[in-house]
Amino acid sequence: MTGFVRAAVLTVPFKKLVSRLKAGKQEREQNQYNHTDDNRQVIRKVKWAISIVSKYTPWESKCLVQALTAHIMLKKRKISGTLHLGLKKDESENLVAHAWYISGNIVVTGGRGLWGYTEISKFGS
Repeated sequence: MTGFVRAAVLTVPFKKLVSRLKAGKQEREQNQYNHTDDNRQVIRKVKWAISIVSKYTPWESKCLVQALTAHIMLKKRKISGTLHLGLKKDESENLVAHAWYISGNIVVTGGRGLWGYTEISKFGS
C-alpha cells in the first residue's frame, strides 16, 4: 500500500489527491469517535504495520505517505479518522510540512515531532 501511495504522491497533482479526501464524510472532532476495543486493536495493528513497513521500503515512506496509507487502510476497515496537514518554520525560518493521522485518541502516524506544527488543513473519514 505504501508503494501505491508513494506513486500517487509523485504522479497525481496534490489538488486531486486532496479532492479525493474531501469526497469522504465531513470531518469529525476526535472525541466523537466511539471505537470498540476491536477497532482500537485494528488501529494499533495498522499503526504498527505502517511503522515497520515504512522503515524498509526502497522508496521514501515519510509522513504524507504514511498518513495517506493509514487513511486508506482504516477506511477499508470502516474505521474513522482524520488526516492532518501542518506547517512550521525551522531554525533557518524555512517552512517545513508534516502530515499525521489520528483515529479516536490514537495517533496512528506522524506522532514523532508532531508538536509545534500549525494545522492548516484536516480531512475526516
